[in-house]
Amino acid sequence: VGYLAGGPVSNGTNTANGDIAVNGYVAGYHSYVGGIVGMSSSGSSIAAGGGTITGASNAGDVTVAAGCTIPRNNYVGGIIGYAGNDVSNTSNTGNVVNNYSQGSSSNATSYHMNIAGVAAHSVATLTSCTNTGNITNTGSTYKSEINVAGVVGISQGDIISCSNGTNSLAGGTITNTATSGTNSIQDGQFAGVVSNNKGNIDVTSCFNKGDVVNSGACSSISIAGIAAWTSAGSTYTGCYNTGNITNTGTGSDGTAGVRLGGIAGSVNGASTFTGNNTTYNYNKGVLLENSASTKVAVGGVCGYTFGAASDFAYAKSLYPDGDDVDDIVIEGNARDKVYVGGIIGMSAVTSSFDNTYNSSDIRFLDLEINQSGQVFAGGIIGGWTASGTQTINGCENTGWVYTKTSAGDLAAADSENLPKYWSFFGGIAGMGSTGTSEGLNGGFNTITGKTFTNCSNSGKIQIYAALRCCIAGVVTYTENDPNGCVCTRDIRLVASGIGNVNNNYHRNICGGVVGYFNGSTATNLKYEGTLNSNSSSPYAYTGGIIGYLHTSAVTLNNCRVGGNVHATNKSGGSSAVMCDNNTNTVSVTFTNCLIKKGTISYATGSKVTINSNSDVTAGQCMSSDASGYTIVGDVLPTVASSI
Repeated sequence: VGYLAGGPVSNGTNTANGDIAVNGYVAGYHSYVGGIVGMSSSGSSIAAGGGTITGASNAGDVTVAAGCTIPRNNYVGGIIGYAGNDVSNTSNTGNVVNNYSQGSSSNATSYHMNIAGVAAHSVATLTSCTNTGNITNTGSTYKSEINVAGVVGISQGDIISCSNGTNSLAGGTITNTATSGTNSIQDGQFAGVVSNNKGNIDVTSCFNKGDVVNSGACSSISIAGIAAWTSAGSTYTGCYNTGNITNTGTGSDGTAGVRLGGIAGSVNGASTFTGNNTTYNYNKGVLLENSASTKVAVGGVCGYTFGAASDFAYAKSLYPDGDDVDDIVIEGNARDKVYVGGIIGMSAVTSSFDNTYNSSDIRFLDLEINQSGQVFAGGIIGGWTASGTQTINGCENTGWVYTKTSAGDLAAADSENLPKYWSFFGGIAGMGSTGTSEGLNGGFNTITGKTFTNCSNSGKIQIYAALRCCIAGVVTYTENDPNGCVCTRDIRLVASGIGNVNNNYHRNICGGVVGYFNGSTATNLKYEGTLNSNSSSPYAYTGGIIGYLHTSAVTLNNCRVGGNVHATNKSGGSSAVMCDNNTNTVSVTFTNCLIKKGTISYATGSKVTINSNSDVTAGQCMSSDASGYTIVGDVLPTVASSI
């Protein structure tokens, strides 16, 4: 059916097995191509039920040839090109291919290319629609937008129980290879379910089991398992992705050229991804970003959230099936800003993500950092680009944040122009910075207002880097009390080849719970594991609870340390069982703090095993290198058999 404006197509009688190919000139403004229907109309002129499609299936390939001439929008769908009325209980098993590229005519300056397994564009409700065919685009647009998806390209209606794949079958592979040349793609959106969610819709119980792959160059690339782009007012409930999401295409946008997520790529405006203990959105697919893009945001659930705050409570990113799988991988090429998190990569707003969980490993592989470049990585969130008051509560990470045991996995792009600014790696949060400070004072971290409570990390953090690094078991920076935060896994930082950058010698910070602390109170913190920093350059700071204190007075309440705290090859830096502070004048109060019996300290320059209270000294707790601290009341932590 070319144009459907009357009675419904229903009852499974419209099964198409023949292929459909479009060649030559398409008259009019737009092209609507579908395996069952080209376009269904909407509006009051259609009787109740008119124009709907129910129970239809397509097994034939749908192809638009490279030599076509299409004046404006191009809609290519496995079931329907443009759905003006509801579509339900349909299936597409045929391949959908667009090879047509828009030319540079004035008519093409603001129009779309939309290719999808079910509907290229829908303004109605899609219910129980599936796709298992491969969806492929090789055609470029001219200063416009391209949408490629397993179910629907552009959606302005609800999507309920739809999927790329079935319970028993894998989904089709979603592929875009269109690149800039004589034509120029402005934005590219690629996803397993919906590439462009226009907002104010519900996406419920949808899933993707197919790989999503982009190698095309665009201004901004949004790529995800469920929704590449989401506008404000939408709700996602009970959706999941198990497909692998891969980007090798270059995105040139100045904020984030690539926004890659297991569930959502870009979320623009307030939307809800909230779940609970039993129903939640989750990703279980492998994410790979290996492009020449200099600024990227990658998250196990969401790549980039901005515009207005969204809610991701209870979302999860889970370790993929299979052995020795690298889950979230940032690989290759010279970068300026890299934000990567187990749940959210980069946030420009105060989006909430309480009670989220990540077990995916984050790995850096052969990554080079430009002179003004930085990395922000966290087991839950990579970092923020703007300050804002919010509390982050109850997050848990069990995944690794790591490189292999070689500084080559994180190195300077140019050995003559070393990276000047700090990079941040945290078990929960990497935080953020405008990148204007090279030292430890003032603008070391310009993202403020974040309070972490009851967050825990048991994932290993292992960073071998030729960078200036701040690394921590929970959060790399905070000025607020991180009440109840815990890290119970080994932390390893090896930094080499950094050298003196602009006469600034500050090199590395390593904290068991907090990296850099600019607050007055720390309560109920715990670190238990082996904390080992090894820097070939001077001024490295290591502490079992806090790596570096930047405050005039601090009280530690009920804080506990057990394991091994060790800093090696340091010169002008230090290590401490509790807190390191170098030479700043600071008053420290310990209240009910404990050190586990058998803890090994190297704070005094040699190995000391702490077995009794007599082994606990001010130098062990605050480092023997520090000279500006005062222990209030001379009260030190006590030794306990368990913490």
